[in-house]
This record gives sequence, structure tokens and C-alpha cells, in this order.
Amino acid sequence: MPTAPVLCIGAQWRASDVYWKVAAQNAELRGVSTKNVTGASVNFATQTGIYILYADFKPIYVGQANATLFARLQHHYRKDDLVGRWDTFTWLGMRKALSGDDPGLSTNASNFSISRKQLLDHLEAAMIHAFEPPMNGQEGRFGETVLRYQQVRDSRLGPSDRELMESIAVKGEFLPDGSKPTKRGWREA
Repeated sequence: MPTAPVLCIGAQWRASDVYWKVAAQNAELRGVSTKNVTGASVNFATQTGIYILYADFKPIYVGQANATLFARLQHHYRKDDLVGRWDTFTWLGMRKALSGDDPGLSTNASNFSISRKQLLDHLEAAMIHAFEPPMNGQEGRFGETVLRYQQVRDSRLGPSDRELMESIAVKGEFLPDGSKPTKRGWREA
């Protein structure tokens, strides 16, 4: 039984590194543990928890994902009045990442056993992560059991602008062999 509601975190993930034009069942919100960045990535698309949307690093919206994190974010990115108004997001997940070659998430039916002090620490840490108040010198006290994940860019998007620029600088090439430019990068010919 988990001892606290927040079991993993993804902070300041870029909306531009997510492939949004896909059905929720084929969605990917991949991240790797900051403790093992060379380890297997975890797909957090079906994560349950709280998320915060940011525009230029300023929080503009807080919401909850009861079923799938990706579906909620996709709705804000493509369909509602928040379209075009946010560029990054932070999520605080209630489902633990499992281990293995292709790790998934724990079941969605978790009960929590938490002390008042742990609950206060988690609420404080969630707010610190969400709002990054400038006078707070600490990240928040989630505890050792909460893992932080850094984003992995969806491979369906092709290389990032930075990767393209590095390719130009290092190899003197504009695009990989056999590819064609598109509005958002490149695609295989």
C-alpha cells in the first residue's frame, strides 16, 4: 500500500515535445527517472493525478486527471479555451512507475496510509513544485519514495530544433539523408 498520494513527478515538461495528434490509447508521455537517465522510459499517458499548465513559466491552470493525463492535456492543447495559451506542464502522479524493460504504471485503485505530517509535507511540496515561489529555498518534502522524471521527446516528432542546429554545426548537414523538410521539422522521404 502506498504511503502517500504523490508517487512520482514530472516537472516543466514541454508541450512541444509531445505528439498530440493521436488517440489517447496510442499516446505517449515518456519520462526517465532523474536517478537513472539511461534507464528505460516510462509512459505516463495514463497517469492519474494533478497537473499544472504554464505560459512562459507562469502557472495559468491547475487540473486533475482521473482517467488519463494525456487525454486531459490533449483537450487543453487542441480543443478548449486554453489552446495556444500554455507551453509547459508539471504533473504530480498517484500511480507508481513499475520496473522492467518496458515499464508501465501501477493500478489506479490505490488506498493511502498517510500521517498528518506526511500529508502536510506533500501538499506543501505540490504547491512549491506547481508555483515555484521565489522565496522558497527548498523543493518540498515529498520524501525518498517519490521519484522525479524528466521528459523524453516523442520520437514521432523527429529531431528538435536544437538537434537540427547541432547537426548543422557538427556535421555540416541540414537534414538527415533521405528526409524532407516540413513545417515542424522533417520527415522520412
